[in-house]
Amino acid sequence: KADAEHRAAELQRRRQEAERRRAREAREEAQAARRAQVIELMERRKEVYDQYTDAHQRAAGD
Repeated sequence: KADAEHRAAELQRRRQEAERRRAREAREEAQAARRAQVIELMERRKEVYDQYTDAHQRAAGD
């Protein structure tokens, strides 16, 4: 009976460790998501810059 109780206690300890690890990973992922900056590029795609359109206005060597 003592061996069975020991195995049950060990199994419970491992489950608790796994649960704490998952919780820690979820917290770290949430923190990373808060730090991440989302940049919307669709707005900027409307303003296309063509480097050759103003070539006649620039001096040589620019």
